[in-house]
Amino acid sequence: MLVKTKTILRRQKEDRLPFDNRKAHDIKEVEVKYCCKPMEEAFREKYIGFGEFNVDRPLNWDNNVNIFHCSPYPEGAYWEAMAIKSCPWCKEEVKIQNIETKSYKTYEGK
Repeated sequence: MLVKTKTILRRQKEDRLPFDNRKAHDIKEVEVKYCCKPMEEAFREKYIGFGEFNVDRPLNWDNNVNIFHCSPYPEGAYWEAMAIKSCPWCKEEVKIQNIETKSYKTYEGK
């Protein structure tokens, strides 16, 4: 399985992101070549996917293919992501290839 990605580096104000040299990065899935039909179906059904499952977070920092697991509670749900290095069905290695890195300013003046 091959996942092609692009990384976007965004410069942030000091008070918004005090770590990582004030650079936030967002990793986007660009193209996926599936190794087998079950893996393709799992991606489509969102049991397995690239990056983080949390839709509320604006940036994806996770550069892995993950199995997602939900633990429901009365107060809400807790999502976990477990990185995989090979396909659970056909055992083919999961490869991540960054094909592009861009850098953008997100605020004026710096």
